[in-house]
Amino acid sequence: MNSKQIKGKSTGSGTTASGRKVVRQVTASVIKFEIDEPRVVRIEDAMRVSTRKVRDDDKRKMGPATICTATDMETGEQGVIVCNKVFSGNLSEAYPGDTYIGKVFEVTKRAKKKGAHFDYSPFDIVEVEA
Repeated sequence: MNSKQIKGKSTGSGTTASGRKVVRQVTASVIKFEIDEPRVVRIEDAMRVSTRKVRDDDKRKMGPATICTATDMETGEQGVIVCNKVFSGNLSEAYPGDTYIGKVFEVTKRAKKKGAHFDYSPFDIVEVEA
């Protein structure tokens, strides 16, 4: 997949693996973060609320997911990051006004920690050169 393809969005740019022009990408893979395995991603658009529901980290309720489109810089794969509250909070605080868009980050999910009301997964998020 080339860097001009954006999954889940209507686009007139980009091509498929067979060389055809992309009109609209209907499906999107999920870029998932595994514990203690860093991934380098470029955030392609602003975090937004999805129409699909996912479980919160505390597994007590289902709610709409906060997502953003990203590119895995090592594989070139584009997909969707499901942004939990810790991940989205860290990015929003450090980059107000969605200024994280277009930036490249090394993201490492850490083992769950006990919080006052529920367990949560902390993240190490470091902006790196592209």
